Amino acid sequence: MSDGGCPCLPGFGTAYSFTKDARFLQTAELNAQFYIEQSVSHGVPPNDWAETNPCNPLTGPAFLANGTPGWEGVLKQGMYHERRGLGVNESVMWGDYFFLEAVSKVLGYE
Repeated sequence: MSDGGCPCLPGFGTAYSFTKDARFLQTAELNAQFYIEQSVSHGVPPNDWAETNPCNPLTGPAFLANGTPGWEGVLKQGMYHERRGLGVNESVMWGDYFFLEAVSKVLGYE
């Protein structure tokens, strides 16, 4: 879930478990209902709830390395360790793996 929605679900649920204040539980349930209603059938939430295709941002030239001469990997702008300057603005194998896994699920290959 984007735009801060993901932390809301466990956050309000946890707040309810400690306080037993029904408002926290109700807020968590409303957030979950919004997620279910707004997510497409494959369950991958969009980066922006107004975005009709959640794959659009990652498949554009800013992130997809297709056609980038000398680039080794699928996605650009990945990062391994920013503070140490290791693998900054590179492809990272776990990013490529999960991106391709998501694409295969969206396309119905799994």
